[in-house]
Amino acid sequence: MRLSIVVLMWVHCLFHLGLGLSGQDARGFKAMENPWKTLNPGHPRLYLTEQGEALLRKQIRSSPVRKRIVGSFLEKAEKILSEDCLEDPRIKRPEARKMIKFSRLCLRRIQVLGMVYRLTGREEFAVRAKQELRNVCGWKDWNPRHFLDVAEMAHAVALGYDWFYDRLTPGDRKKICQALVEKAMVPFLSPQSHWVDFRHKEGNWNLVCNSGLVIAAVAIADREPERARSVLRMALASMPLALKRYAPDGGWPEGAYYWHYATRYTVYALEALKTGLGHDFQISSVPGFDRTGDYFLQMCGTSGQIANFGDGYSPARPAEQLFWLSRRYGRLDWAVFQRDLLEQRGRYTIFDLLWFEERGDRSLLSRSPAGEYFRSTGTVVMRSDGRDPSGLFLALRGGSSGLSHNHLDLGSFVLDAHGKRWAIDLGPDRYDLPGYFQFKPGGGRWAYLRTRTQSHNTLLFGDRNQKVGASAPVTRFFTGPDRTHAVLDLSKAYPQAEVRVRRGVAMVNGRHVLIQDEVSRVGTSSSQEVVWQMATPAKVEIEGSRATLHLGSQSMTLQIISPNASHWECIVWDRKPREARNVGVTWLRFRAKLGPKVTGLAVVFSPGGSAFEERTWPLRPLDTWGGLP
Repeated sequence: MRLSIVVLMWVHCLFHLGLGLSGQDARGFKAMENPWKTLNPGHPRLYLTEQGEALLRKQIRSSPVRKRIVGSFLEKAEKILSEDCLEDPRIKRPEARKMIKFSRLCLRRIQVLGMVYRLTGREEFAVRAKQELRNVCGWKDWNPRHFLDVAEMAHAVALGYDWFYDRLTPGDRKKICQALVEKAMVPFLSPQSHWVDFRHKEGNWNLVCNSGLVIAAVAIADREPERARSVLRMALASMPLALKRYAPDGGWPEGAYYWHYATRYTVYALEALKTGLGHDFQISSVPGFDRTGDYFLQMCGTSGQIANFGDGYSPARPAEQLFWLSRRYGRLDWAVFQRDLLEQRGRYTIFDLLWFEERGDRSLLSRSPAGEYFRSTGTVVMRSDGRDPSGLFLALRGGSSGLSHNHLDLGSFVLDAHGKRWAIDLGPDRYDLPGYFQFKPGGGRWAYLRTRTQSHNTLLFGDRNQKVGASAPVTRFFTGPDRTHAVLDLSKAYPQAEVRVRRGVAMVNGRHVLIQDEVSRVGTSSSQEVVWQMATPAKVEIEGSRATLHLGSQSMTLQIISPNASHWECIVWDRKPREARNVGVTWLRFRAKLGPKVTGLAVVFSPGGSAFEERTWPLRPLDTWGGLP
């Protein structure tokens, strides 16, 4: 009876998700009639096979970098031996609503212990891993009300079952399989549970949760073939809803920070399918996925920080999926970039070792385009000189503000020069703030400074937020040898202000950035004033219409070009209790009165400041800026 319900749900999902199973997709899903026909019968089968393990040992012997990575894992594994085994955090804190950090800690331990055991055969690492697995499999559940916890714990337990299979007793194997079924697969397949509403959404939860269960299904497919098949069917019916967001050019609508999470888990699932079944049902052929490495590379600025719009932290973290994507799609520049990140951050994972790519040199990165427009996200990126750390970098936020982890920040931007970030995005606040994930207009999430329009580098009309779910399409985009520019239509973001708003951003001669806005009243608009604003960590000196920013020994000059009578001012926004502190952040702003026709606002950024004196800035109406999006 349960299996029949699951099959009906699968058909229902396929119908309502509108997958259009023709061509490649049809061939892939047709194989679902017997997905285990090509199952690798032995263990390990997740990420490693016997042949893959032999190849890895050979690669380590011939690669100093790989030897260094293995050495770091050995140190970590020995440290784990001295630490206590994980305990259910709800024993001490029954009210705990999330335990994802424990799922991730378990996963990291199993990965490290597993890799070192597979390479050294040292029994103490297998003994410790078995203790961890027995502990977590004995917990009452893996917290299905926050299903990310379940997905990551299922990943950890499935990997432990697979990589330590030869050291597990028959009783251990039975207990682990039962835990994967009862604590992960049963709640995942539940037809009425709110726990699995991610199956009908398009964000990172979809790809992470489905991928975690795909990995578990492959691990125990020979022991629980029917249940695992139901899980696989359900997951692969749901994932296209989120995977379509990569089209057409690889961007991710929740931003570069959550691109890291969603794409990493998608790659985990694809690799598990490949090593476990020999194919990935052609999921890796979905439109845009072959270009998604470009999105992450382009969203990484010259300061070593990403364009962290929305709930994203700014440091650019290594992304092991770039190695996998590099090999899958023949893009060595992505592998070179990942190697650079690893050299800077030194945070290796087992997947850096498994997928490490030594080919390619840094000359590949110098070919970065002067401008890139990602239609999938509405984001525009501009660069002055490839990936030169002293060069200019700007990212402009367009698209929609109605998706998970978005802020009300349309038109906002971040700006790098001289290896530093001058215009910043504050990133997320604490996720446990009351109502932080309640997306109702006028309250909940939008009551906090970091999610509100008033904290972002965009235009303000009074103290009102932009409209929740508004869109800001790119209407112009152009790249050339001396100028790259884009124009956003922000009008739908400010319906209460009853104004037409457009923002143009241009990088000129690789030396200056111009931000030019046009605001005009429509209807019976009562709006009297518009405020231009930017958050900066720099020390600020103001002289009327000129502001000089200082970060260390470097400087940046901002000159108001229009309106002529405008002058800079600095403020510090207040925050509510429990909100994140914004230490060292200053908001630089100026005001402009709205005239009867079009009000123009324009600011020129000049790194160092001296070059500005050498030129004039005749402003052209945004309608005359060329280029199509």
